[in-house]
Amino acid sequence: MSVSTGNRLQRRRSLGPVSPKRIYRNLSVRLRGGESSVAKETDVPRHPRRPASAYQTLWEAVENEDTLAVQSLLSRDNIHCGGGGGSSTRERGEKKEKNCEREKERGVNRVSEQGLVPLDVAALTHNSPLLHVLTKAGASHNPVLCRPAEWALKLDALVALAGKRVEERKNELVKKAGSGPQAQVEVHRSICLWSLRLQLYCRMRRNFQNTELPGPPSHVSILVTSASSLYVVIKEPEGDAIGLITRYRVEWSTSASFKRILGSPQVLETKNPSYSIKGLTTGVHYFVRVSCYNVRGWGPPQCSTPVSAAPSSWRECIGVKSQFRNHEDLVRKLLEDAREPHYKGFCIESSKPQSPSKRLSVSRGIKQLFHSATKFVRLLQRGVYLATVFYHKENILVTAEDQIPLVEIQCCSTSIIHDFLWFAKLSCAWQQVPWLQQALSSAHSSSSSLLQNRHNILRAISQLQSSLGTMQLGQVYYEPLKDRQGNVLLVTLKEFPNPPRTGLEMISLSDNRLSSLSTSTE
Repeated sequence: MSVSTGNRLQRRRSLGPVSPKRIYRNLSVRLRGGESSVAKETDVPRHPRRPASAYQTLWEAVENEDTLAVQSLLSRDNIHCGGGGGSSTRERGEKKEKNCEREKERGVNRVSEQGLVPLDVAALTHNSPLLHVLTKAGASHNPVLCRPAEWALKLDALVALAGKRVEERKNELVKKAGSGPQAQVEVHRSICLWSLRLQLYCRMRRNFQNTELPGPPSHVSILVTSASSLYVVIKEPEGDAIGLITRYRVEWSTSASFKRILGSPQVLETKNPSYSIKGLTTGVHYFVRVSCYNVRGWGPPQCSTPVSAAPSSWRECIGVKSQFRNHEDLVRKLLEDAREPHYKGFCIESSKPQSPSKRLSVSRGIKQLFHSATKFVRLLQRGVYLATVFYHKENILVTAEDQIPLVEIQCCSTSIIHDFLWFAKLSCAWQQVPWLQQALSSAHSSSSSLLQNRHNILRAISQLQSSLGTMQLGQVYYEPLKDRQGNVLLVTLKEFPNPPRTGLEMISLSDNRLSSLSTSTE
């Protein structure tokens, strides 16, 4: 019993450091295209992986079936395909698009000396990862070879050419046996290149001969997504002899016999194929079918499930009442009901006479309103702060100190982050902040940290509203911003064409006066 328990513990311990390495190795091999089920059947030769810089051209990496290197080279080409500056944004966009198309013709769609494009290698070697990488980069099919008979002749010619080149280089090496090492190195390099191509072409021809015309997709489903669109989801066909599916064709019609086809686009994404049919007529039933394509051609179509669907929305359903009509009135009524005395949990405005201390605090508040403004924070000191970004085009609102409006919520606290979701909900009711602040006026004497944190948030919002002269602070940024010193910023954003009040101004983002906020841990 003790021995078995010890072995179990030892086996668990051994899985710790080994398992991640094994997973990483398996993922790397799969990404290179060497462990797919189809690849195992076709006996794919494994080439040692090299860095992308070791390949002079994209075609060299494709011939070696190095998916990682192909992906790296394509990413580098996409970075350098941007156009130069034009007289307008539209001209720059058109020039950039033309440059990208030109780069694609040179790279991912470049026809080799043997008349092949990179997508041909991926399809005929059944290398699914390489196919996905090339398709994502905009690879297209061979513009010349379309029919199976043309492919058969082409692959026979390529195998014969590669075999002939290998024999010629071997004979050349024998003749240069007495010459210098440099000449022999060049011949050896040429022999390795054509030997690799010979293996590649033989495998492509064998896969082509074993591939049959693809069957219909295993399943096609359609979903109604709006009053004018349908969504088509496709599952690849089943079978071992169908080869690699390189594209799908989606067809739709208003008749079950498809006498008049209204559209037939092609879907190049084969990993999770789907298509959204837009611009349809509401209430009209559409029939959808999908067919697959491989190197042998197009297979038979598969009709969708359900057989047909009519674009619609719930508003067109009979007897259904619209849920969104007069929703503003309903929300306003709910807020009014919340203020009624019978609604417990909220403050009830009292009509009792104010005490002298209360009147004194009111007078002090009035004096502060006319004689001093809220002091915006300039130095962050390990706390939680509220900032608002008012912008218009490339201009941003700043204070007299050339800082964005920033006030403190709480010092030396991180628990307030748990109330971020509650703070985000306040963006739908900025007008209710004074009322909510009055409802939580007892939070100072409460021992609940939740109430205290929310009261501090309301106080900071009220300060910003009074300082900026507007109740609307915009939308809440989707997450709190943090830095290494422990500061936390809750940010709101709003497009605002003009400064809301004096003492604030809009300056350009490129203005040198716009300095970043200082941080301090003192």
